[in-house]
Amino acid sequence: MASTDRPGEYDSDGMTAPILGEPRKYTSHDAAMAARVSPQFAHRYWLASGYAVVDDNAVEFTESDVAALRLMAGYIAQGIATEHGLLQVIRLMGRTLSRLVESQVDVVLERLDDPDPSDTGPARQRIRAGRTAVTSRRPGGIDGCADHVVSPRPRW
Repeated sequence: MASTDRPGEYDSDGMTAPILGEPRKYTSHDAAMAARVSPQFAHRYWLASGYAVVDDNAVEFTESDVAALRLMAGYIAQGIATEHGLLQVIRLMGRTLSRLVESQVDVVLERLDDPDPSDTGPARQRIRAGRTAVTSRRPGGIDGCADHVVSPRPRW
């Protein structure tokens, strides 16, 4: 099992763990093995959930991801749901959450565009720095970000 305490590639500011509520500690294969499911099942589940495709060696998955895999596999094993039906529901949830995230991003971007130059507090400075970092990394500036949003990683 792979484990790390270091921030991931996209959380150099240390924000991922507070957002996820726990550290990322598994590769996709390790998470599947910990959940006692096949890597193929895990891959189908994560794609349906809207997770970004990650490198096989990337430590991107948490204990909650493992628990969600176990839960989904349990529903299938107990005959509560078929894999096909379960994946349809998961896709629907992923799309719905994606739309919610897009709306929340719009609200945040409106706040970033607030022309109040007198607001120079530390939180506002971090927001401005974050916006600069996002716009410099994405083709097409901030408007190009929507092209890269798949869906949020649900936390079950």
